[in-house]
Amino acid sequence: MVFITNLCLCIFSETLLASIAVSQFRSRGTSLSDRLYQAILYSVMVMLVIDLFARCDGLASPVFPALNSIGNFVLFLFNPFFPILWFLYTHNQVFCDDHEIKKIFKRFLIPFALNALLTVISLKTSFYYYIDAGNIYHRGSYFFVSALINQSIMSAAFFLLIVNRNRMERKYFYALMFMGAFPALCVPLQIMIYGISFALNAMAVSLVITYMNLQNKRMNLDYLTGVFNRQQLDYYLSDKIRRCARTGSFSAILLDMDNFKAINDKFGHCIGDDALKVTAAILRQCVREQDFIARFGGDEFYIVLDVSESERLLETANKINSSIHAYNKTGEKPYYLSLSMGCATYDAGTGMSAEEFQAQIDRLMYWNKERNKAGPVI
Repeated sequence: MVFITNLCLCIFSETLLASIAVSQFRSRGTSLSDRLYQAILYSVMVMLVIDLFARCDGLASPVFPALNSIGNFVLFLFNPFFPILWFLYTHNQVFCDDHEIKKIFKRFLIPFALNALLTVISLKTSFYYYIDAGNIYHRGSYFFVSALINQSIMSAAFFLLIVNRNRMERKYFYALMFMGAFPALCVPLQIMIYGISFALNAMAVSLVITYMNLQNKRMNLDYLTGVFNRQQLDYYLSDKIRRCARTGSFSAILLDMDNFKAINDKFGHCIGDDALKVTAAILRQCVREQDFIARFGGDEFYIVLDVSESERLLETANKINSSIHAYNKTGEKPYYLSLSMGCATYDAGTGMSAEEFQAQIDRLMYWNKERNKAGPVI
């Protein structure tokens, strides 16, 4: 009866995850974040089947003892795998630093190797577990060590999220918390009630919830540069103005890339796309994590800042210009970047709408563009 219950749960979870896997394959996401999510997804799909092998307790057919032994060995061997992947995925979502992920992964090889060694030792010493002559699984005296390794990694990921919660939107923070919290809460349940695979099936549900939030996030992003798109800008700016009387004033900057058409004409659209990506990356470095950046048009970007003083707004604008100038001096690219800006602080007393505020900044940007002597394309 327990085996049938686990079989039904496995089929249900595999069906959910397979639908996501098909969608992921069609979208062909190539970012590190996408690859980490896919690694978690495919691993859970495989481990659900392996876990089913490990639920063959007491079944007498000659094949079941072998499946039980293989299933439990693989489960214990890869027990830290999911917490490690979740930590890496969480870190990437918070900091968007692909290079740092490789360094962190190497550090996690130590607890993974330690757990693997203890799992192999368990085959002879029953350190983690053993299976008796009647094909019944029993927990070893040091079963808790495996759980402790997992919970330590999970706790580190929760700590990372909580400390950096202000670096991301609240709904994505909660989605990432749920992704780890739901399986983590089911681990004690699985320890107390042996036989039902609570943790892996909980992870399947959390992956579905996370995927729904990821899809929602992608709808709000510009696919090329990774910053927000025009639709999200319109919503964000309108909401900002609506709450302005309560939360205080804010500022905005409209940036237009000078000579972008010339870059496309001279070097091709692939290089033009690269110039857009580089510009977006520089803008991210010049503002705080909680500030809002969107691609307004083909070669235009918008930044919304929680800044009410004109001096601080000017500091940000100067920082952007300095960063663009410093990047051009590196000579890494064949093109030359230059930006024209229009910036202003919103005055709630004017009752200005989002469209009127945008029009004001647009006029300032074009006025500055006329005055701006852009650098050469090369």
